[in-house]
Amino acid sequence: MEDHREPDDGSEHEQVLLEAVIRQIPVGLIVVGPGGTPLAVNDEARRIFGDPQMAVRDRPLTRALAFGDTVSAERIEVDRRGGAKLLVEVSATPVRDESGEIVAAVATFHDLTQRDEHERAQRDFITNAAHELQSPLAAIVSASDVLQAGAKETADRDLFLGHIEREAGRLTHLVRSMLTLARAQTGREAPRAEVVEVEPLLREVASDLRPAQEVTIEVSCPPSLAVLGNADLVHHAVENLGRNAAKFTSRGTIKLEGRPLDGSVEIVVTDTGPGIPRELRPRVFERFYQGAAGEGFGLGLSIVQSIADAIGGELSLDDADEGTVIRLRLPAAASLVME
Repeated sequence: MEDHREPDDGSEHEQVLLEAVIRQIPVGLIVVGPGGTPLAVNDEARRIFGDPQMAVRDRPLTRALAFGDTVSAERIEVDRRGGAKLLVEVSATPVRDESGEIVAAVATFHDLTQRDEHERAQRDFITNAAHELQSPLAAIVSASDVLQAGAKETADRDLFLGHIEREAGRLTHLVRSMLTLARAQTGREAPRAEVVEVEPLLREVASDLRPAQEVTIEVSCPPSLAVLGNADLVHHAVENLGRNAAKFTSRGTIKLEGRPLDGSVEIVVTDTGPGIPRELRPRVFERFYQGAAGEGFGLGLSIVQSIADAIGGELSLDDADEGTVIRLRLPAAASLVME
């Protein structure tokens, strides 16, 4: 008996398989035809762009379709709703028919945002470490040099040994807090939440400050006030705020205050220094930002901003005409423990 059925060449199965591969590969993929009409868009490309037409308007894909350019690993920024941005690596190539005419273009999109954030956090850690460790290390080296020069045989020996012990303790705090902050920023580990008593913290920070001779330091805080956050990070943040105030205050008063506020706790650091010019205030928490006169804020305040972000706090600068008032708002321990 003659079989009149047409042979199955497997083309339908191959088509289904190809569509499944395109849909599920872990990078975005878009194929466009003449005029930029999307012919195939996978799930990852939709996640990155939302609207596939945004990818069609992307320059690498347009160049491949219109001019036959092959684009390899070009980085672009993709704007998302709400102001978020993604860093995306694009590769694009034209698709030609047998006569060499461009009939389509295909592009892949690799979302580098998370990797870029991890790399930035690693760079920040190195920069922060170099900035934060230099002061206690310099103090330890200086005290050691004085002891080696003969002070160890005098009555001042215990004074310099005390300097070394205090700065070594500060180093321990700094290293722990920076490692905790680095793990939080890379998403490896959330900072451990602890109950931190505010008044002892403010008094410890105040005792470690070395302000100008004509500057007094005041501490004001209810004894029962406490916040919920990582102890090392909270200490690091308040210490940087205090040191920043001491750096820019030549006379008058530095105040370290803790106060309850709507289920939170506000730690307020006020100084009587020259204040921050209005034009600099929007950028005061940026890393290394300097004004026209070259007077900047280094890393101290930007580190405090990073810590606030890591532990669910808020950092703000008052619009004061004299001096500087910076507020660090943190979750109150009592209110959160009761929930």
